[in-house]
Amino acid sequence: MIKGRDTTAGLPTAWKAAVTALVGDGLGLALVGLWLALAAQAGTRPLEVTLAEIHRDHVSVDHFRVTLAVRAARKLTLARRTVALALVLPFAGTALTWWAPDTAPPSGRTPAVTGPASPAPGNQRFPG
Repeated sequence: MIKGRDTTAGLPTAWKAAVTALVGDGLGLALVGLWLALAAQAGTRPLEVTLAEIHRDHVSVDHFRVTLAVRAARKLTLARRTVALALVLPFAGTALTWWAPDTAPPSGRTPAVTGPASPAPGNQRFPG
């Protein structure tokens, strides 16, 4: 992931897709987690209420403030969990590249040929 494209260039297509999904989902979840943290601090929409509505729905201004604080705390907890998962996914994608099979043979080596066994070099018999 940090080295660049050559890390995943030799991976089979399915493994590339899995690594891409993990890293991409991690980045996406990081954005969602940051948005949730911002929403917990600043709110997602302006709240316009009157004192009469506060007393009707929450009995007191203190209870209204506690209700807002509880909502913000729940959003912040969700944001923390989302960002924690967002941090794990790219590392999982990187770890996946360590265990993925390589599609190309190692450089300097030819792929093994299967078939009938041939005599070892030096033990070959030539007619004549």
